[in-house]
Amino acid sequence: MKVKIVSDGTEVGTKVIDCDTGEAIENVYSAVWECDIDNVRLARLTLKIRPVEIEAVGDVEMELQERTQFGDESRRYRMGPKKSG
Repeated sequence: MKVKIVSDGTEVGTKVIDCDTGEAIENVYSAVWECDIDNVRLARLTLKIRPVEIEAVGDVEMELQERTQFGDESRRYRMGPKKSG
């Protein structure tokens, strides 16, 4: 999916658009764009969407953060394309 973020600088005036349909993606309450200046070819867009039914297919990298009941220690699990070699 290719998306476009359009904003007038306000919460209400910020929309995430599906470029294939030209329609706003509904129920988005957070959009975070990250780009590393040392590797400008790698950028990440994280969308937080209120619970909705979804079916998604594609190459992904997934990160699960788990908090333990014993303080702030967290464990991270990463999933992504299987590396060859």
